[in-house]
Amino acid sequence: MDFFDFVAPLYDRIFPIDRKDLCGLIEVPTGGWLLDIGGGTGRVSGLFSRKEGLIVVVDVSYRMLLQVRMKIGLHPVCAQAENLPFKAEEFTRIIMVDTLHHIKDQERGLSEARRVLAEKGRLIIKEPDIDKPSVKVIAFLEKILLMQSRFLSKKQLDEIFNKLLFHTEFVSYGLFNCFLLQKLRWD
Repeated sequence: MDFFDFVAPLYDRIFPIDRKDLCGLIEVPTGGWLLDIGGGTGRVSGLFSRKEGLIVVVDVSYRMLLQVRMKIGLHPVCAQAENLPFKAEEFTRIIMVDTLHHIKDQERGLSEARRVLAEKGRLIIKEPDIDKPSVKVIAFLEKILLMQSRFLSKKQLDEIFNKLLFHTEFVSYGLFNCFLLQKLRWD
């Protein structure tokens, strides 16, 4: 049993989400389908559940997804970010909140997010800023907990975003870096 399986029943209480935390930070287009990659219990995507469109929460932890099943309007799917079981351009909105550092092959996970993101869709990534001293402490604790986390700097993320042809807007938000991505055409 890994960390997330262990804390799944209490996760939303241990790590509450501030309603302004994501929704007030970046304007998320409404309409269409929303994909929450690494969404765990659905604590963040649940903020969007009153808006129109289907909301899918993807996570590798079955126990976290059991919590999603208890929330109205959220649909759990057990899958890895690096191999999403969806058609190309199926989602107009994708969020990855405090997720990317838990993905084993981060570039592949982002490539998959790009694949399932609709043209003119939005991908929002909120990641701890590893350049902040307190985040370095968190990274150390995650290492002790054997979580296999790999935190990337803003520069490293920008390089991946450019390689995958994303137009990027950046916002620093406390201990987090937030990226609003829109895919550019390959041609």
